[in-house]
Amino acid sequence: MRFRIDLKIFLFIILFYLTKQIEVYAMIMFFAIIHELGHLVAGLILGMRPEKIEIMPYGVSIAFKLKPKDYNKKIRKGNFLELKKIIVATARTNYKYDNYINCFSNEHQCF
Repeated sequence: MRFRIDLKIFLFIILFYLTKQIEVYAMIMFFAIIHELGHLVAGLILGMRPEKIEIMPYGVSIAFKLKPKDYNKKIRKGNFLELKKIIVATARTNYKYDNYINCFSNEHQCF
């Protein structure tokens, strides 16, 4: 795992200190770290390994290492989901068309 701190963060700290708003910046960074720790815990629960953690002037970033086997599962799931969407959209269109045809072929009141 790689841990990186962007050096521009010190410029932000100095800027916020000079403008007497260092508390605001500290609060923002605190909540950004808490937020990313939530992602870290969720990734660890799912069995992922963190690849890098970066602390930047405007927040924190975490990246996970994906296993090719898991990535292929996501692709297969996505393809299957798209196929289901196409089938449902086609069936819905045919159903509407059939109702439209039946409306004029039978003596039902359609509208």
